[in-house]
Amino acid sequence: GLDGAGKTTCINSCITKMNKKGLKVEKFISHSGGASEYWQTILEYKKRMKNTVNAIPVEIDQTFHSFEFLQYCKNELPERLKEVDFLFADRYILSRNVLCELETDKNDSFPANLVNSMVDENIIPSPDIIFYLKINPLIARKRIELRGGNIEDKESLEMLKKANDIFDKRVSNRPEIKIINADQSGSKISDEILSYLF
Repeated sequence: GLDGAGKTTCINSCITKMNKKGLKVEKFISHSGGASEYWQTILEYKKRMKNTVNAIPVEIDQTFHSFEFLQYCKNELPERLKEVDFLFADRYILSRNVLCELETDKNDSFPANLVNSMVDENIIPSPDIIFYLKINPLIARKRIELRGGNIEDKESLEMLKKANDIFDKRVSNRPEIKIINADQSGSKISDEILSYLF
């Protein structure tokens, strides 16, 4: 779902409720947070070359993001999945594909196809179930403003509306994806998610 849809809040609520049932449940963040030496080198170059003729083109930038996503998931996911009953990811393959399209304006970009090919070849696992937290972009933007801190370019109302359209298009032909109304509270969202799982 969009930034501001309440993914973190509802995942934390699900984990708390499921742990009380005696289940081992954890959250998986599908990126290294820029901790890898490889990613730090790219970030330093991007910062240095921003707004110059040597700035990294968007599709190449998203390819770097996809490589980092794939490498981290490949290294971290197998062991994490062995340790728990359930593992929630706030963003995974669908979100990576949406972000690729949002940034490149292509629905069939190389960085998105790279991720999909790694899933098809079982290099990273497909999710057992996908929940799409569907939220009005205006509500998402208000939530982002309320949480404070820096607001990223992709969190502008214009970009949220664009991302919303991309999500809707991609979800419309995926009947296996469970659509949740994310305009409601995090606790209600988590209750609805748990009703699908149990």
